[in-house]
Amino acid sequence: MKKIESRASVLLRQKDEEIARAANRTMELQNLLKKLEMVNQAWQRVAQENEANVVSLNSTLELLWESASLGFNNGAEDAGSCCEVNKEVTKTEEEEVQGRNPETTMVCKCCNSQNSCVLLLPCRHLCLCKDCEPLLDSCPVCRTSKMASIEALIFWGE
Repeated sequence: MKKIESRASVLLRQKDEEIARAANRTMELQNLLKKLEMVNQAWQRVAQENEANVVSLNSTLELLWESASLGFNNGAEDAGSCCEVNKEVTKTEEEEVQGRNPETTMVCKCCNSQNSCVLLLPCRHLCLCKDCEPLLDSCPVCRTSKMASIEALIFWGE
């Protein structure tokens, strides 16, 4: 009986140690699970913020597309330059311009020899020829930085 009792106590001690190791491992795994849940929640918040940013950017982009398409349809707004050029035209200058052939008044502001056919953006001045446009970084009329340019095809009626 004593022999069995001593052997059983050794086995019980071993089992108690195994239970203690298992309990420690369980605690470690539970702590790891809590950390992973917190990381998961943080990533979910980041994903929700990114989704909100995407929705906001998409709506802003749609508004810009709509305003751009409305801007192209509105001839009154697009007719002049967006720059505030305060040049007053006197009666004699108006009469001179009205009496001229439009082709002679539309000469390139850079070379003064070819017809202007390049519209500069954002100022919308039609003031350069195709040859001079790549040479300039700003509008020769208002000195606004050139963001883009468009070649305008102008046909004068005879």
